[in-house]
Parts: sequence; C-alpha cells; structure tokens
Amino acid sequence: MESFEVVAWLRQYIADNLANHIANALLIGSVVSGVIYPKDCDLLVVLKSEYIEEAIPRIAQLRLDFQATFRVPLHVTRLTTQEIEETKEFLAEVISRAHIDIYP
Repeated sequence: MESFEVVAWLRQYIADNLANHIANALLIGSVVSGVIYPKDCDLLVVLKSEYIEEAIPRIAQLRLDFQATFRVPLHVTRLTTQEIEETKEFLAEVISRAHIDIYP
C-alpha cells in the first residue's frame, strides 16, 4: 500500500461524501512514516460541530470502504471544532510529527 494511493483515495472519498461535515483531516501514523506494510491507517478528522450527527455514520462507512479497498483497518480519531480548542497541546504534538493534510 503506497501512501500516495491512500492520500488520493481519502481525498476523493472525503470530497464526495464528507466535505460539508468536516473542517480538516490529517493522515498520521505509520502510512505517513513510510512503513511498507502497515498494520493499519490513522486519520484525524475535525468535524464541524453542527454536522456531527450526520458525519458519524458517514465515517463508519468510510472505515468499511477503506478496509475493503486497502485490506487494512482505518482508525479515525474524531474531534469537533470545539474540542480542538480544548486539546491544543495534544494537536500541536500530533501535527509536529509526520502527517499529510487530506482536507481541505
């Protein structure tokens, strides 16, 4: 699984299915770090607070479709825009590591 394939797939999937529901998405973890055969894929998604109820089932479907496509599980960490304000230290540490912006 090549990271560029994952990035392209996630960008297209999010544009088609979640663009109105999320403020940001970052690919993090082993796929970004260049692990040749990763055991999983990690995605940090920042949800727009007003769309959280609609986004949750769409993210569940994203996870299923990702696993069917790449044969590895997709772990999604969901935060709302409000939670971003409450977790700035955590996010600063995550963003300081290797990551790829998926959306926007």
